[in-house]
Amino acid sequence: MNYPSHLRASIKEFMAMELHLQLKLIELQGLLAQTQNEPRLKGPFPVALYRTILTSLQSMLDMLHSLRCATTQEDWYTVVRRQFIIPVNKQRRDMVGNVLLYFSTLSGAFQLKTPLPPYLPPAEQAREKLVDAVRQLKVVKNKDIKASKHLLFFAYVILMSGVIKELEFLGRTVQEAFGVIGESSSLFEALFTNYDVDEEEGRPETENC
Repeated sequence: MNYPSHLRASIKEFMAMELHLQLKLIELQGLLAQTQNEPRLKGPFPVALYRTILTSLQSMLDMLHSLRCATTQEDWYTVVRRQFIIPVNKQRRDMVGNVLLYFSTLSGAFQLKTPLPPYLPPAEQAREKLVDAVRQLKVVKNKDIKASKHLLFFAYVILMSGVIKELEFLGRTVQEAFGVIGESSSLFEALFTNYDVDEEEGRPETENC
């Protein structure tokens, strides 16, 4: 395909970034293997934890590579973008924004080893809203689906689901490793239940002044 110059530059940039990240993951795998033989004042290094994290990151990188391949096909720009992307841009913006916020939150926690918030970006809910919006499109309701072209968008949605699942897994893992602001997510959620502490403990309700 003859891409416009700005798209060619963007694709090359993404490919270079993918290669850089893949090499970094390979490097980190090698460093992790060596930590088992190094003495540590704090006790044994949590090799299993970081191996799990690296495995999740590798899986995510593989899916992001597939996403890049899907979204740089000619049909994506000539058909899919017009019929699927532009009509649901609002919902797609919310999903992408939540995913970026997730990456940023996890990145900060890894760099600073600080507790995560008890509430993480609702990326999956945003993706589900995107799927619901797609189902309302005329091209879907009329079943006017051209398999070879429109399946690119459904591949995009499925791959984003996989990326978000890995982000959610990493979020839970990092919360367990570095802690949660306010002690735990369950305590945060308890603040928004209908449970009446005063009534349960038999205390009289105070009147508003």
